[in-house]
Amino acid sequence: MEKLIEPKALYRRERIPLPTPEFYVFYNGNDKYPAEEILRLSDSYLVKTDEPMLDLTVKVININFPENHPILERCRPLYEYSWFIQRIKDYLETGKNRDEAIVQAIDDCLKAGIMADFLAEHGSEAVNMLYTEFNMEDALEVRFEEGVEKGITKSEERQSMLYKKMKKDGRIADYLKGMEDMDYLHTLYEEYDLM
Repeated sequence: MEKLIEPKALYRRERIPLPTPEFYVFYNGNDKYPAEEILRLSDSYLVKTDEPMLDLTVKVININFPENHPILERCRPLYEYSWFIQRIKDYLETGKNRDEAIVQAIDDCLKAGIMADFLAEHGSEAVNMLYTEFNMEDALEVRFEEGVEKGITKSEERQSMLYKKMKKDGRIADYLKGMEDMDYLHTLYEEYDLM
């Protein structure tokens, strides 16, 4: 907005015309996901109203290569990114480890002219970002496996995560109330996206 509105305009009395914002999320995860979905911030509000004072609508578009969303035909950079990520996933499925899969996918991109300019300029940054992204998936999987080994159920692990998040938010009373009321505890799990 700072680039679109002259700083002195903030002192005007008249309404400042603004371009209409649009919000998108591009999904390329491994879970089954629809081609498009509309998410609303107000769906997460504890108290539902017909007209919330603040809301945000976001369109989520599944850009996984096999989904072949029409946006991939219209936007070459998204097509190339989707192709690249699919190569990594394919190599992981064949048994290559994460590092091998990423390096091989980059090599495939360079040979096919996919993202070539981007990789030439930002190759090491892209690789570091991918290592971080794929490491997070590994970390979550290992954490869950450790919990199972220690005899911690998924429900207990969710409860522990909920307690930590609510402690950070200063909402321990809500957590304690939830311990007595399973329906409310379920609501808290949903609120903190632990389902």
